[in-house]
Amino acid sequence: MSQQASLSVPPSVQMNELLQQKHTCKLVARAFPELQQILLQTQLDITTVENRDTVGPTLLGIKHIHDILLLFKTKGDLLIKQEPE
Repeated sequence: MSQQASLSVPPSVQMNELLQQKHTCKLVARAFPELQQILLQTQLDITTVENRDTVGPTLLGIKHIHDILLLFKTKGDLLIKQEPE
């Protein structure tokens, strides 16, 4: 039985159109480690002792962005694997 994770944000028509752009997916796949590092650093930079009780919605937004980028990375990785060597 396979378990498929659902996106935290359902893809829109426009997002599905972007996912059809092979070049974009491959770019995200190749840059994903750096993009992930930027998102993590952003989370660390915006979270302080003073705002820890109110920063939740912002962190959730960053998680949604991460989830979408991961979708592009996954498709990009598959496309890169299919390229002739």
